[in-house]
Formats: sequence, C-alpha cells, structure tokens
Amino acid sequence: MSRVGLWVAGGAVALVAAGAAGTVVSGNKIEAKLTTETKQMLEKLAPLVTVQDLKYDKTFTGATRTLTLKLGCGDTSFPLTWRDRIQHGPLPGFQSVGGAVIDSEFVLTDEVKAKLKETVGLEAAPLTVHSVVSLGGDITSDMNMPAIKAKLPDGTQLSWQGLTARSVQNGNDMRYDMAMPNVEIVNADTGAVVKMVGFKSSGNTSLGKYWWASPGTASGELASFEFAAKPEAGDPMKLMMTGAKFSSKLSVEGDLLSTATEGTAALDVNGHKVDKVLWQESMKRIHLPTLEAIALSFINKENMGLMCQGEAGKAALEQKIQQVAAELPPKLLALLPHNPEYGIDKVAATYQGKEGEFGYSLGTQGVTADDVKPEAMNPMALIQKVVASAHVKLPTAWLRAIADATKDDGEAPTDEAINAMIEPAIAKGLVVREGDFLVAKASIKNGAAMLNGKPVPLPGMPPVGQN
Repeated sequence: MSRVGLWVAGGAVALVAAGAAGTVVSGNKIEAKLTTETKQMLEKLAPLVTVQDLKYDKTFTGATRTLTLKLGCGDTSFPLTWRDRIQHGPLPGFQSVGGAVIDSEFVLTDEVKAKLKETVGLEAAPLTVHSVVSLGGDITSDMNMPAIKAKLPDGTQLSWQGLTARSVQNGNDMRYDMAMPNVEIVNADTGAVVKMVGFKSSGNTSLGKYWWASPGTASGELASFEFAAKPEAGDPMKLMMTGAKFSSKLSVEGDLLSTATEGTAALDVNGHKVDKVLWQESMKRIHLPTLEAIALSFINKENMGLMCQGEAGKAALEQKIQQVAAELPPKLLALLPHNPEYGIDKVAATYQGKEGEFGYSLGTQGVTADDVKPEAMNPMALIQKVVASAHVKLPTAWLRAIADATKDDGEAPTDEAINAMIEPAIAKGLVVREGDFLVAKASIKNGAAMLNGKPVPLPGMPPVGQN
C-alpha cells in the first residue's frame, strides 16, 4: 500500500477508535452514531477503506457493535475488526449512574494472536478503550496499549512499556493526557541503542470549521532520550538529551491559521555539554481554504480510486500527481495576499555558561489578489513586498572553545590569532562586536535591505530612499 494509503488507513483506525464513544447520550443515539453515521464517515475513505461488515446486536440493557473494515485494495487488502460492548444508562451495568459505558477493542483471529505472541510477545489485545458517557453527555475515555518485549525478525531487541491515555470530550471541546514510560531499541548488527524515558503529553482542542486544524494547546515533557553507537570505524558516539519540555498553540481567526511552538532541553554529545537548548517556531496568517484546496488536489476520492486499479491506475496516478505538482506554484501564491509569515524565531544554546542564538522570519506584506494573477505577475514588484529578518548572536568565548576542541595533537590558535580572523568581518560590517558577543542583524522591507543598521544594495532594486 502507498504512503497515502497507509495514512488513510491509519486515519480510519483512529476514526473507529475515537468514534466508539462519539457524542452519545442514549441507546438510540448510540446506535445511530455507531452504524449510520460511521458508514457515512468511512465512505469518504473508499475505496482504500471499505465497510466489509457492520453488526449491531441490541439487548434490553446494552448492545454490541462489530465493525469489520477492509483496508487496502486487491491482493494487498486485509480485514480489521473492532468491537464495542455498550451498556446503556441511566444505570449502565447496574454499577454506576451515567449515559452509557463502552468497552472497545480489536478482535483478533487465533492466527493473528499467535503471530503477535511469536513476534512481539504480546498476549493481550493491542489496544483497548474504556469510555464512560455521563448523563450530561461528557465522554471520558481511557485508552491502553500493553507493554511489549520482543526480538524482531532481524534480531533487533525491542522493549516498550506500553502507553496510556485519557480524553474527556464535552461537545466540540476535548482535553487529553497521555504517557509512555519507556522505549528501548537495540540493533542486533551494530549494537546501537536508542532509549526514550518518561514521555508525557497533555492538551486541549476545540473542533472548528476545519477539523484538521482545530484550535488548541498542547504541552509535554521527555525525561531523557539516549542514542549510543560504536561504529566499526571511528570513535564511539553517545548523545543524551535530558529534561526536554515542549508546548504548542494553534489558533484560527476567520480562515487564517497561526501556530507557535517552543521546546527546551539539555544536551550531552560525547561529553560536550550544552546546558540548555531553546527552540521557538511560528506561523502566522496562513490561509486555510488555500491549504485545503492544495491538499485535496493530491488526496481525493478519484486519486484513491486509481490506487486500486493495478499498474494502469498507478501510472495514471503518477501522471496526475506530476500535473498537480506542476500547478502548485500559482496555488501557493494565493497564500500571499493574507500576509503570511513563517519564522524560526529563536534557536539558542547555553554552552560553558554563555548563550548564543540565531533566528529568522520570512513573509509578505501588502500583496493583493491582483498581484498574484498569472497575467499580471511582476516578480520584482512582489519582491518589494517581501518582509524578512534574521539575527545571530555568537559569544566570542565559543570561538576559543571550538579552537580548543578541534586542535587534535597540534597547538590551538592563540587569542590574538582568533581576533585576527574576526577583525576583517567587523571591518566589512558583516558583524558587530557587542561586549563579549559578535552580533549580526539583517532585514528586508519595501525592497530595501539593511545589515547591522546600514543599507545594503539588492540586485534589481533601487537604492534605499529611492523606492
């Protein structure tokens, strides 16, 4: 199956798992959600995902839904069965008060169970979900994936302590928490080790006009990440990242998307310690209808149908994708009238007590819809509406540290020699010395470029002050 096919299939699995508890408050509503509406949603993924069988067996106090999907096409397709056991309220199972209780899991054949036990040592169901629907309609779902310890066919050792997650849904609003205690992979051939410990994440989101760009926030942490290898040639390598934390925010105003992401961590590479690494990234005013149109030109029902038509369909799909890719540049230009901006706002590192940083941003300002029409395209006029900035701040002490670390068996350059290498760049105005730092700041606006506060000519652009 192609990458797009796998993406769609994965989306279907997530849809089925999440939909097991979707906005249900009574037995009749449960049946509607888990039968008719499920079919309607999955029809959008045909023919890569089709409903092979759907049964809904009701009793006086509950029901069982069994859904079998066919993922993929032709000889490569395979079935996947998901089962929901539903206990209706107001006294689900006569054990609590609520709208309903739903227990969900994959249904595996004996052959698949034996294969999972043989390959990854898994005896329990690979995924279970327990959902409680309150009388008010809130849905609390607990998801569990069991631990795995196995030797894979290529000899790689895998140890995974499982995953747990909880989500609480109230109408269109949802919040979640998840945790993955430990993952360790050891390569049988090279002995390379990858180990991740203490991953946690939480967030909230609100379903909006664009389901794939729902506003919300997320945060998380990773206690440690380790990579160690001993290559046949060269020295051993060990990378350790500790105390990692991250956060993100996605907002939508009208049809414009903005995001902000930040992460911090400490690094140790072969004994060279970086006390703190900070990363900040943002996007502003990205036009969602344009993004949606571009995505649908690649991923749509017609293209998914071609995937299921053998070699002829594959050739037709490749030709169509090439055509869509060739038409992509003018479609991307449709983003510009909305004043989009992208930036790696700040990447900073603290090494030997000194912090250095760099960052940049790129966007447009004042572009109109007429400016991006093919018949009226004027590249030089568009360039004058580009807004960009960049900055670098480098501790001079880092130059000394780099020289000492790379001297091998020879002598490291003296401070005088290092300064001699810096002075020409300062004399040309490429960098400015500010105390113990070398600083450079550049910007472009209205077709004029500035470097460290001084104008810099741009090819094809009039001198500063004449545009």
